[in-house]
Parts: sequence; C-alpha cells; structure tokens
Amino acid sequence: LRLLHQPPLLQRGAGALPPLPKDAADAPHKSKRGFFGHVNGSVLFPLRHPTRFGKIDDSVSSGANVGARMGYRVNTYAAFEGLFDYGNVEGPSNGSGSLTYSLSSFRLGPGLRLMSPGDTVRFVGTVGGGLAVHIMGYEDTRTAVDDPLCPNGERECSTNGVDFFALTEAGAEVDLEGVLIGLSVAAYFSSTKGMNDEVFANEKASVLVEQPYENRVLPMIGPRAYIGYAFW
Repeated sequence: LRLLHQPPLLQRGAGALPPLPKDAADAPHKSKRGFFGHVNGSVLFPLRHPTRFGKIDDSVSSGANVGARMGYRVNTYAAFEGLFDYGNVEGPSNGSGSLTYSLSSFRLGPGLRLMSPGDTVRFVGTVGGGLAVHIMGYEDTRTAVDDPLCPNGERECSTNGVDFFALTEAGAEVDLEGVLIGLSVAAYFSSTKGMNDEVFANEKASVLVEQPYENRVLPMIGPRAYIGYAFW
C-alpha cells in the first residue's frame, strides 16, 4: 500500500528521470560562414626604382593605395575574396626632383583569406594574385639635357602595359558584432615585362625606358588598414 502512494517519478525509477542539459563547452563548435566586404587604404614603399633612376638606396619613395574587397567565408578558418586596388607611386624622393616618374597600378584578382578562430580578435593572413594594369609616366624638367629620357626630347612621356602580380598579407582584425577593423602588413610582387611601348622604340630612348625595370620583379611593401562588415 505504501508503494502505491509514492510519487510517479519514484515509481518509474531513477533511470526514467529527464536527462540533464549538456554543458555548453561540450557542444560542437559551429562553423562560421557568410559574406563580407571592406574598403582599405595602405602606404606602399617600392623596393626598386626604374633602371634609369638608380638604386633604392639613393632615395626612398612611397605611394598611396586604396581598394575594396568582397568575399565569402566558407568555414571558421578560410574565405575566398575578390580584390580591386588602385595605387600610385612617384619617385625618386616622391617625385621631388627634376627627373621623375609616376607609376599608377590597377590590380584585379582573387584571394584566399586564412583566419584564426577568435570571435572578437583574430589573426588574418591573405594570399592572392591576378592582373595589374601599369601606367608609367616620366617628366624631365632639367634645363640642360644631354641624355633625354623621352623620345625627341619631350618633357613628358608615358607608357602602359598589363602584368601579373602576387599578394601576401599578415595582420590582425577586431570583429565588433560584424564590424571588421583590421591592420596588416601587405607585400605586392609584380612582373614588369608588360611595361613596354613602341613609342620608346627609337635609337635614343629604347635603351633608357623601353624596359623600365629590366623585366625584373617590382616589390612593394607597407602597412594596410581596412574597415568593413561581415554577415557571419
């Protein structure tokens, strides 16, 4: 008679009790996915001048670079993105002399973004590459010119071409509920063979400016900052 009056839970036994909730730490980690985008700006320092302007040790130049990127994060650690950049560098000594050059670059290509799993602060690295459209301009304002840089003794001349470039970056970003703020060191490596033009194919100028970097790789490096938004 006493057993008949016991509470139902006790009659079913301990095994029938509802299971306790699992600790949050035991739950599987959810992979982060979603679209993102940001705008960026950087200061780049070329590690080589055109052959006609001497070595980088003689004078240091710098230039501005701006761009935008959009992509999709496929999991916690990786994302694919597309980039578009525009930059300009003037030299030597940032174009302050009487014999100067101006190099403008438009870059377009894909990239792979690698990230640490932090929710608020994470390390970020990027590798990528693509096509770069280079526009090279020269200005010669010297009073006495025995070795003209431009054909026919012109004061200004230009050339352009399409080359390949590679990009690598390393840095960190802060994620404030989707708002991304980051700082990194960026390095661009561009081929220069495309910067040739028939306007320079004459006896006086072909040796001087037809191949401004002697078809060698042009490295640029500098700090990069960006701000954007992520939907993950």
